[in-house]
Amino acid sequence: MKNNQQWSDFGADYKLRQSPLMSCKNVWLDIKGQAWQIWMIFVSEFSATFKKTVMGKVWGFVMPVVPLLAFFLLTALRVFPSHETIDPLSYMAVGVTLWLFFHGLIMVPTEAVSKRAPILKSSNFPMICLFMASYGRLAFEMLVRIAVIAPILLMSGVSAEGLLLVPLLLVPASAFCVALGILLGLGGVLLQDLKNIAEIILRYLIFVSFAIFPLSLGGLGEWLYVINPLAIFIDNIRNVLILGELATPEHFFVVSVFSAVLLVFVLHLYSVLERRIAGAL
Repeated sequence: MKNNQQWSDFGADYKLRQSPLMSCKNVWLDIKGQAWQIWMIFVSEFSATFKKTVMGKVWGFVMPVVPLLAFFLLTALRVFPSHETIDPLSYMAVGVTLWLFFHGLIMVPTEAVSKRAPILKSSNFPMICLFMASYGRLAFEMLVRIAVIAPILLMSGVSAEGLLLVPLLLVPASAFCVALGILLGLGGVLLQDLKNIAEIILRYLIFVSFAIFPLSLGGLGEWLYVINPLAIFIDNIRNVLILGELATPEHFFVVSVFSAVLLVFVLHLYSVLERRIAGAL
């Protein structure tokens, strides 16, 4: 046991001496090498979720749409204020779809660790690969929601250039959320309350993230916008998709660079601490 601990410490110290970019490369090689296992975990989780239900896998298409329907109803009742240039339904549909995707990227790793802890305890299966397998379900839900809001956007009008640019704009936004998700996944092993704290914060953060209604970019509204990367990502991606231009290019550039640096740092931290944290499960 002592020898195993010494080898674990040696591996952690060795990884600590690696450059952050080398850590990122090693994480990518882990994911690439476990691609088949990642796919199999995704398939088994998706099947098991609805195995004992009457409607079976149909629920996989129904449940992702339920949150959207609630906001559709509130928009029809004119609960939310209108945007100057984007119709309320399109504004809300894109904003909530993005928010649910970002929320999932942040929260999925903590849920994956709690559900699949036995795998991490009994094998050397990389924790990051477990996260990727759980992200597969999130990607499926995102595609279902896109299929639902697509007719709304086509009727209200979208920018052809925006359709091409949105996947690129999602890269830094996803990097930011994945970085936070990995931090929560690692930290949640040591402090289980972290998951509940994050869930509470995100539950209320949606109201100041430009997801469901616009805030005035002045005074308190502008301050909330500047310190909230999710608001900047949602506002700019939606603006590009519908109007064909970034809402605040300078803010988007700053948070994109920050997101890239944050992800590299978090992957390096993960590479150093993974075995030790897995041992604490």
